[in-house]
Amino acid sequence: MRNLIRNYYDLPGDFQIEMMNLLKEGELERTTFPKSGEIVDGVIFLKDDNKFLVPMQSIARIKPEPSLDALETHSFEGEE
Repeated sequence: MRNLIRNYYDLPGDFQIEMMNLLKEGELERTTFPKSGEIVDGVIFLKDDNKFLVPMQSIARIKPEPSLDALETHSFEGEE
């Protein structure tokens, strides 16, 4: 098994979806690891005989999915 340090947004789209689902379910192990001369906080994502070490900072940069409940709706019927 290879250890690979990857930012979330550098993973293939299907990996991102699977990893985000596992993260939401609390299924990913948290860890710290060296990256660019610093110790960073991240998660371990196992996929296809690879251990991806993904910095939390790269995940935090992802915009949340918009919720339809959060959108204001307006009715234009009968308005001039």
